[in-house]
Amino acid sequence: SGRELRVACRAGKEGSPGGKPVLDDDMPPPADEAPKVYLRRGQESFQMQEDRVTKRTRFLKSIPGKYTPWGPKPWDKHRFSKVCIQVRLQSKQASNTKIINQCVEELRRISGMHPWVVKAKHDVNALGWRKGMNCGTAVTLKGPLMYDFLHRLNTIVLPRVRDFEGLFPNAFDNFGNFWMGFDSQEAFRELDELVDSRELVHGFDVGIINNCLTQPDGLALMKQFGFPFGDPRPPKPAKKKLKYYGGKR
Repeated sequence: SGRELRVACRAGKEGSPGGKPVLDDDMPPPADEAPKVYLRRGQESFQMQEDRVTKRTRFLKSIPGKYTPWGPKPWDKHRFSKVCIQVRLQSKQASNTKIINQCVEELRRISGMHPWVVKAKHDVNALGWRKGMNCGTAVTLKGPLMYDFLHRLNTIVLPRVRDFEGLFPNAFDNFGNFWMGFDSQEAFRELDELVDSRELVHGFDVGIINNCLTQPDGLALMKQFGFPFGDPRPPKPAKKKLKYYGGKR
C-alpha cells in the first residue's frame, strides 16, 4: 500500500540501509490541514506583532547618537502607563446639564481626580453628535492613583459584577492594551450613596494602557498583577448578506 511504500522508502530499503522507519503518526500534518486563524478587521496576528517589534528594535538601534524617539521601547521593563476612564453619552443626554454634572461627580468619586467634559471632534450620525457638542466625560490616571484604582478594580469592583466569570483574554488591542466596559454603576461601591439622586443609569469604559507592544506580553503583565481571566469572548455571528437578483429595489 501507499503507507508501507512510504515507510519502506524512509527506512532505506531501496539502497540506503540504516534508515529509521517513520510512521504516518509521526509525520507532521500537511499545510492545508493546519487550523486557520480568522482575524478581525484591523487585527494583527502574533507573528505580525513580533515582526513589528523586531523592525522597531532594528530601527532604534540604527539611530546614531543619543537621540531616541518618544514612546515605549522593546527592551523596557513591562509596566502600566495609565488608565483611561470615560463615559459616553448620546446627544440628548449630553445636552442635559444635570446628567453631565452627575457623570462628572461619579468619575471624581471613582478616580479621585476631577474629570473633564469631552467635546466631539467631528460629526457622528449614529449617536447624534455634532462637532463641538458635549459627548461625555473622561479622566486619565497615572502614578499612585493609577495603581490604587487598579487594586480596587481587581479586589472590589470585579467581584461585585453580576455573573462575572473572568476577563476576556482576547480583549487586547494590537499593542497589548486592555479595554473593558461596565453596563451600570452597580459594581462601584463609591457610588452607592448617589442612587437616590441619580438622573441616568449609564456605563463606563476603562482602558488599561501599558508599554507592552504585543498581546502576549500584555496578557502576562495583567496576570502578574492578579487580574482573573476566563474563556475568550465568543465571536459575533456573521451577518447574512441578502442576494440581489436585479430589477428595481
